[in-house]
Amino acid sequence: MAKPKNKKAKATDPDRFLFPQKDAAAMFSISVSALRKWPVAPAERRGRLALYDIRELIAHRIERAEGVDTTAVEAERRYKIARAEKEEIFVAERRAELIDAGAAEKAWGDLVTAFTSRMLSLPTSLSPELALMDKAAEIQKALAAVVDDALSELKGYDPGTETAKGNSRRGRKSDPAA
Repeated sequence: MAKPKNKKAKATDPDRFLFPQKDAAAMFSISVSALRKWPVAPAERRGRLALYDIRELIAHRIERAEGVDTTAVEAERRYKIARAEKEEIFVAERRAELIDAGAAEKAWGDLVTAFTSRMLSLPTSLSPELALMDKAAEIQKALAAVVDDALSELKGYDPGTETAKGNSRRGRKSDPAA
């Protein structure tokens, strides 16, 4: 087969559809600089004129469009997973299997505050009674009773009750030795 004698013969090749860069960009409604960023090299150069095979550009555009659909499907899949996880968290909260971290932190802080308050009140409430006692066994028994009472109160601590709101002495026996 004979080679064409000049470069213009290539442009008339029936297997190639060559367009100047500006015209090719206009066909896809994009700028020339956007077309240059595509991973499709010009099929031919004539001086400064870059000629693109329109079939290669169309193939790239179709391939890119398929990728967009894949991305959309993947995004929808991730959305469905996130929605299912959110629903699982909601159900776990409703069943009281899971609590909000902020609520847990507040309840724990309230418990520590109630415990601290109760322990700090012991010297004031016990000193008059202990001053009257002269035997170590009596003092130990009185202290043990008050500490057991405080620990029992904290064991049944419920952040929503009056006891939790600062009324920790409610229901306490006045005689720790009793």
